[in-house]
Amino acid sequence: MAPLTPDDFEEQALAQMDLLYGLACHLCHDPVLAQDLVQEAYLKAFRARASFLAGTSMRAWMAAILRNACYDHWRRSRWIDPRVRADEMARPDPRPAQDPRALADPALERALAGLPEKQRLVLVLFYVEEWSYEEISQALSVPKGTLGVWLKRAKERLRSALQEER
Repeated sequence: MAPLTPDDFEEQALAQMDLLYGLACHLCHDPVLAQDLVQEAYLKAFRARASFLAGTSMRAWMAAILRNACYDHWRRSRWIDPRVRADEMARPDPRPAQDPRALADPALERALAGLPEKQRLVLVLFYVEEWSYEEISQALSVPKGTLGVWLKRAKERLRSALQEER
């Protein structure tokens, strides 16, 4: 199949921006940084659009690029995950209360933030963003079986964290 034209690519990619921003917010817990990372991911995707296979999931492809942009940023800046720093744990979520991506239950939000990034990411993609196993598997470059194990472990750890909080 022929690669997408720049206009077709732009139309499909821009339709993913809100979803990518929500994902970036869950990954980095900083709305300003999330905007920068989404922009960076879009530029990387645009430059690599010839490698996108028409008929595959643009959402999963762009999410994988975003995830890699986050990892690149963290490596470049020697970023410290705010879940690890106690002073950051006490800081309230920087997203506005009316943000539709904010979870309704603060205890759930805290428990989710305390999970390792990989586990938090699969839970958010599956339950919050409602992605399919196929899309998550493609975005994270892992087999569906591995994804199932990650999701099971993430649910167990989340359940345990919520029970400890009560």
